[in-house]
Amino acid sequence: MDIRAELKNMMEEKGLTIVFVATAIGVAKSTISMWINGTYKGDNSKIADKVHNFILREPWMDKATPNDMPNDDLKFVAEKAGMKQALMLIFLLPGLNVSIPKNALRIVKERHIINEYDGTRFTINRLAVECDLSQRHIYRIIENHLHKSKNKDSKKD
Repeated sequence: MDIRAELKNMMEEKGLTIVFVATAIGVAKSTISMWINGTYKGDNSKIADKVHNFILREPWMDKATPNDMPNDDLKFVAEKAGMKQALMLIFLLPGLNVSIPKNALRIVKERHIINEYDGTRFTINRLAVECDLSQRHIYRIIENHLHKSKNKDSKKD
């Protein structure tokens, strides 16, 4: 079996994505995709070597568990998002410290609430459930938006 077929087979069997493989071997997603399809114009032997090394190390990666992660943050990621995602972070972003704020998606939620609000109590209830916020919090977001809009309008006059 040639190396391309071997990689394709492994990806299918283990549910590995092009992004995961590309990240693990340190090449662009487009590079590995073209290489697999036989259309890569660059140094094919260099990519083949990287793929070969990936295939050789993949069995031990397959046995990794959240308890094998080097720190509590990656252990938590592995438990909540899955081992593939934790390994991808290790390959893609070694040495990077990330802090995720508790309300990281606040602006997105507020924009959704403002865009979806149609003035009805039913929508307030629906938005509260969708956004995991209290009805009172939804009202405050809408009131703040209306207040800001009113101030912008009065400054234009």
